[in-house]
Parts: sequence; C-alpha cells; structure tokens
Amino acid sequence: MKEFISLIGKFASEYIWLGKVADDILVESLLIYTVLQVCCAVGLHGVFAKMNAKKRWAAVPAANVAYLGDLCGCKLAGCVIALCKICALVAAEGVVRVYTIPLVDRDILAYHCGVTFILIVAILLLRTIAGCFLYRKLIRKFGLEGWWMFFFLLAPNLTTLFFGFNPDIRG
Repeated sequence: MKEFISLIGKFASEYIWLGKVADDILVESLLIYTVLQVCCAVGLHGVFAKMNAKKRWAAVPAANVAYLGDLCGCKLAGCVIALCKICALVAAEGVVRVYTIPLVDRDILAYHCGVTFILIVAILLLRTIAGCFLYRKLIRKFGLEGWWMFFFLLAPNLTTLFFGFNPDIRG
C-alpha cells in the first residue's frame, strides 16, 4: 500500500506540484477556495432569509451548511459537507506546505503528496455524494425542477449564491 501511495505521490509531485504547474497556482487555488466560500455564505444568507431562518448562521464557515441541512431535513448530509469543507481547507493547506518545504528526499515528498492527493479525492467524492441528498431536499423545498441538481453538483457555492439573490426563487 505504501508503494502505491508513493507511486501516486511521485506522479503528483513530479507532474503537478513540481513540474508543469506555475508557482502561484496553489496560492491561487486557496484564494479561489476562499472566494467561493464567501459566495456560499452570502448566498446562504439569502436562502436563510427566504426560509425564515436565522440569517446569522450564514456567516459561520462550515456550520452554515450544517444548518442548511438541518433546515432541509437532511442533517447528516449537511454535517458531512461541513466536515468535508473543513478537511478540504486543511488538505489545501497541506498541499501548500508540501510544495514550499525544501526538497530533501523525493521519496518522502512523493509519499506525502500521494496521501494528500488521495485525501482530496476522497473528500470531493464524499462531498458530492452528501450533496446529492442535501441539494435534492433543498430543490424540493423550494419547489423547483430537478435539473437544478446538475448546477448544484457542478458548482454548489455559485448556485447557492444564485439561489440567495434570485427573487424568483421563493421558499
């Protein structure tokens, strides 16, 4: 198993983090992640207002999605997505740290890159599965058509922002 993780990490470290990617892309990915979380918070403020819920929960990172899950009747999926958001932030921080450490031993770097890569893939998969349950309930709560699920799974933070600002969508 350690060899498999090291092989994945070697590929990730040579071709993604150390090879063909620009130096600033990891920092930019953290910036994009932060902007998307702000979009989600602003959108959830509007969604909570439409649902006549406590709007102040929208300002609390990760807990806002757990509260949305509670409001939609899908508390477990909301908590899973909240935990995935926290883990994704920690994993992104780990990627930046691995990228910025001095290159001492390529095998150790490959192993750490492999663990981080597998962790990020698992987080995204788990978040997508939990999102299917949560966003399906949210769409039904607002009485909208099922094709909205495509947008929620493709870009959940931006779709939440649209839901919060669109006056045609009412709870």
